[in-house]
Amino acid sequence: MPRPRPHFNIGPEDATVPCVHTLRHLVRAGTEQIRDLKTVLMTVWEQAEEVERALDQADDLIKTMEGGETAGHEREPARQQRRTETDGVLQFPALRSPRGTEMGFPGLM
Repeated sequence: MPRPRPHFNIGPEDATVPCVHTLRHLVRAGTEQIRDLKTVLMTVWEQAEEVERALDQADDLIKTMEGGETAGHEREPARQQRRTETDGVLQFPALRSPRGTEMGFPGLM
């Protein structure tokens, strides 16, 4: 009577183990998806900065119309405070690594 095959014995004959070619394909596909995601995130980031500038300009215009002018250098601390308050949302903390700049996210180290 043949000995039952142990469950922990994973070898080339086991159909559940993917071949190296399949693993390479999955890694390449994953890498491409990460690059696509990076492109989307960078686009969103740039658009958020444009919206922030437009809001600052609108705020300046409103203050000018109301008679109280705000200099640009006075506005910068408020912008920095907003960025600090939204740190976890806008700055993608998962990308804060030595690879952050390598991946094309300057300033996210």
